[in-house]
Amino acid sequence: MEEDRIKLIAAVKGAHDQQKPFRFWASPDNINAWKQLINLGADYINTDKVAALGNFLNGRAKAEFKAQSFHKVYRPTYLNNDSKGTVKNIILLIGDGMGLAQIHA
Repeated sequence: MEEDRIKLIAAVKGAHDQQKPFRFWASPDNINAWKQLINLGADYINTDKVAALGNFLNGRAKAEFKAQSFHKVYRPTYLNNDSKGTVKNIILLIGDGMGLAQIHA
């Protein structure tokens, strides 16, 4: 997947180096695809959903967030108030999905 992304970025850069705009033909027509096309540097987005794309573009600045710094990773200390105590149970939590909350946790 990363190899494909690098190839796509190179294709867009090649067109831009020649002062030409870039358009991906026959691309998916949904919000996730539009985000990817913008992130790849596409100059035009094909769509049959003009109103939906307009709403997406008009609200994009408010809908997306990019952190300015990295979150410090939690490092447990494993300190125990009772130095003679032993661990009785371990609880393993498995998140359902990979949303921002699960990745952050």
